[in-house]
Amino acid sequence: MNNARKKKVSLEDVFKEVQALRREVSVFVSYESIDDYKNKKEIMDAYRTARRHIVQVR
Repeated sequence: MNNARKKKVSLEDVFKEVQALRREVSVFVSYESIDDYKNKKEIMDAYRTARRHIVQVR
């Protein structure tokens, strides 16, 4: 964490790291179904909004 504060990191670098972490995690954790959640629509709306934001930033 201290190294991250000292070094300037671009948002693109952060997204690349997040993508790499997601790939690593997806190997160990299966994707969870949201069918059992009460607020499925809110979850999907938040997910879509986040995905749009990521695409716009790139």
